[in-house]
Amino acid sequence: MNTPTDRQNRENWYLGVFYYNISDKKLFVPKRFGWGWTFNFANKWSWFLLAILVASIAYPFIFIQ
Repeated sequence: MNTPTDRQNRENWYLGVFYYNISDKKLFVPKRFGWGWTFNFANKWSWFLLAILVASIAYPFIFIQ
């Protein structure tokens, strides 16, 4: 069973950069390598924030001429 402390477990990282652990309720987790933070894609709020980020970047290109 995965626990929040299993953040270095290879099974929780897809392609080495995408963290997905249902038992870890944190939205942001430290990156596996290097410095910084990444989303826990098992958390539904990470998908919501990612959609807002993509929409805010795409908006000027789509709607502003």
